[in-house]
Amino acid sequence: DARRLLFGPGFGPSRRTASQRPSHTVIRQSIADSGLGPRRFRWRGESVSRLENLTDVVFAFAFGSLLAASGVPTDYAGLVHTLRQVPSIVSSFAVLGMCWFFHYRHHRRYGLEDTVTTWLNFLLLLIVLFYAYPLRLVFDSLFGVFYTGRFGHTLNPDGSARVLLTGGQYQTVMLFYAGGFGLIFGIFA
Repeated sequence: DARRLLFGPGFGPSRRTASQRPSHTVIRQSIADSGLGPRRFRWRGESVSRLENLTDVVFAFAFGSLLAASGVPTDYAGLVHTLRQVPSIVSSFAVLGMCWFFHYRHHRRYGLEDTVTTWLNFLLLLIVLFYAYPLRLVFDSLFGVFYTGRFGHTLNPDGSARVLLTGGQYQTVMLFYAGGFGLIFGIFA
């Protein structure tokens, strides 16, 4: 029966009406049953936990802080300056987005909310909050090469070059970046 294959066993109007049946559960189950999704794997539960909601809020705050660090342009030079920062904002956003996706996938698959997992999640969120600023600074320094020709420099809104990091400072920021990256993915391991 095609309906049984698509919607799973127990499907029928006598059990649940279409408005009572969660559509994402039906879709997930039909993908799992059809073999299109990961083999021998079933997604956990239907709802999002409070821990996942908290995590989404913290990641949203980190994403917002990446953009808020640029400030609001008040004139044309400020707009051009902000547009020059788009590559570093996008790159930072991509790295944080990758971290969020791994967290999302882990919790959708396993749904662990025991004490150890909860504390590891809190540690992850703390690291993500402090990781956003060194991440943005690293990418600002990297993309500053295209505008100034020198690593660790960027352009001011008036077009003059500005030093973001000196040699020793860059090593410290890279240690924060590498350490944060290692800690984030070490928590997932």
